[in-house]
Amino acid sequence: MLITRDKGFGALAFVRGEEHSGVILLRMDPQTVEAVHRELKRFLEEHKGEDLRGVFVVIEPGRHRLRRSRGKAADRGEGEEEENRP
Repeated sequence: MLITRDKGFGALAFVRGEEHSGVILLRMDPQTVEAVHRELKRFLEEHKGEDLRGVFVVIEPGRHRLRRSRGKAADRGEGEEEENRP
């Protein structure tokens, strides 16, 4: 699982279709490191035990979106995107 603020990893995951073990994109400009840690912890607690391989996650203040790679979603018969808000 890669945690980053670099939006370029989205291009690797979806435009080029590269396989990956999971990417979390932090789309927030927090005033403190603690704010980032709170959002990341909330996400990880909500998805505890889930297989996040091949999942691209966008974490923004107060919400997060999950997008499964095309191959994985098709194999499991799932939709591509889901969004969670508190």
